[in-house]
Amino acid sequence: MLAAAGLEVLDDLPYDAFCHRVDQPIQRDILVASRPGRTA
Repeated sequence: MLAAAGLEVLDDLPYDAFCHRVDQPIQRDILVASRPGRTA
């Protein structure tokens, strides 16, 4: 879905290890994508 929208999914290290702790019993994975050709 993201690739179809023109985004590049960053799924290698360190991006594939991201995790966000919301509360003690809740952890969410984070998806990282960027628009190709853009620089920070």
